[in-house]
Amino acid sequence: MTAEGKPTLGVFGVSADADVVWQTLLRWPDLDLVALRTKTGYDDERVEHAVEELRIRGFVEPARTELGLSAVDPMVSIEHAVAIEQRELAGRLSALSDLRAQLPALAQEYAQGRQRIDAALPIEVVEGREATQHRLMMLSREVRTATLSIDGVQTDATGRAKSLADDLAVLRRGVPGRTIVAHETLDVDEETFRYFTTVAAAGEQVRVLNRIPTRMLVFDNEVVVVPLDPADQARGAIFIRVRTIVDMCVFLFERLWNEATPLFVVGPDGAPSGRAARVLELMAGGRKDEAIARSLGVGVRTIRRDVAALMAELGEQTRAAAVAAAIRRGWLSA
Repeated sequence: MTAEGKPTLGVFGVSADADVVWQTLLRWPDLDLVALRTKTGYDDERVEHAVEELRIRGFVEPARTELGLSAVDPMVSIEHAVAIEQRELAGRLSALSDLRAQLPALAQEYAQGRQRIDAALPIEVVEGREATQHRLMMLSREVRTATLSIDGVQTDATGRAKSLADDLAVLRRGVPGRTIVAHETLDVDEETFRYFTTVAAAGEQVRVLNRIPTRMLVFDNEVVVVPLDPADQARGAIFIRVRTIVDMCVFLFERLWNEATPLFVVGPDGAPSGRAARVLELMAGGRKDEAIARSLGVGVRTIRRDVAALMAELGEQTRAAAVAAAIRRGWLSA
């Protein structure tokens, strides 16, 4: 708009000089070059540049005038310019809409890129269950040599299912894993115990302790993951890549591993089969009769009869002695 509030060609990106020349030619189409310079107050160079700009944009055309050109009828030139602007605007709006539709994918790429930056941090705090699980998934996909875990199973059904899928995928790639679990964890529920027996069957080495000092995951002896709050895994975790701290955590794991008792699996060569084999396995894992009964879906009295029968077969008076005898016979192996 001009100072008087009249519309100008500036809305189309035309320069102020070209706009002044155009409006002058609209009022006085018969001006020669000298008169045009006088009316606009511009020198020859400014007038020449303005006229050339108007010609390229379609606002002037050749004519039988002293100047050799005249303004195009505004009803034609401006309508044409508006149509061009509308097409360009429609294309831009479409491009903006397409860009907006790609925002979720762009945000995901940003998050993944950010993770690569964050991965270089010596100590990184990740808050929230979802963000922590995603970061653990990334580490599971990249692990190459070994995983170590101290009671690292998720305590809720959703997290446990996700953890199981990731852990089995790692084992299928041939990456060995070792897990230490507390006796009390095995007795949480049947699903928790089934998790450990499933990964053990897939090749994970599992051992049990009466008490563990903390929850911990170690990937490739390079990254240690500990929860912000061991009692509430939803709060998040700390990812540690400091060499001295990692080495200290690996040392702690190895000490606990040597003290832990293997979660046995039943072997061949005359070993019991069916429910009796499962009872022996669970008994060797330190589970109580009530927990074994829940696992197998039978009554506690039935389990007690099975245990008594196994002890009689092995010729021992205590559960610990029976497990030791089963190992000597080759019925159980780590």
